[in-house]
Amino acid sequence: MAMQAKIFPVETRFQQMATRPGGVSRDAALDMADRAVEDMKPGFNLWLEEELRALICAVDAIHSTSSPTLDPLAKAATHSRAIHDVGATMGLQLVTFVAEGLTGLFEAATNGGGYEPNRTTCFVEALLLARQAPYRTLGPDDVPELARGLRMITQLGASEPNAVDRSKTA
Repeated sequence: MAMQAKIFPVETRFQQMATRPGGVSRDAALDMADRAVEDMKPGFNLWLEEELRALICAVDAIHSTSSPTLDPLAKAATHSRAIHDVGATMGLQLVTFVAEGLTGLFEAATNGGGYEPNRTTCFVEALLLARQAPYRTLGPDDVPELARGLRMITQLGASEPNAVDRSKTA
């Protein structure tokens, strides 16, 4: 005789807060969020430049050794991921696209894929280009050759054997 599982709804604290009376309307909340993002934009350029410098330092640390280790790869991936996430919020589609591919290269290397310094350099240079004024408003579809080339590099990086030294952490 099979037992029937009883399904009962659980109301979370978030659900209680979301359904209680009062608060602001959805449209008002979206307007406030848009204003908050606009207020952050002036400081974003400085943040992006600092994050790019930190990313370049992390990549230089990876390239300074013949056998990259997990810690520098993880550090570089963290900076690349941050640029991806905040770039998306700020509406920089090309920056977001490039940072996503670069993060993929770092994650592939960390998870057993190959690591090729020249591929990473291509992505870093593409990020430096994408942050410049003429490219800031573009998306990957606006620069199809660049996007296609970066996608090819990402696919190559994910399919190669491991070149990361997992015996060392620094």
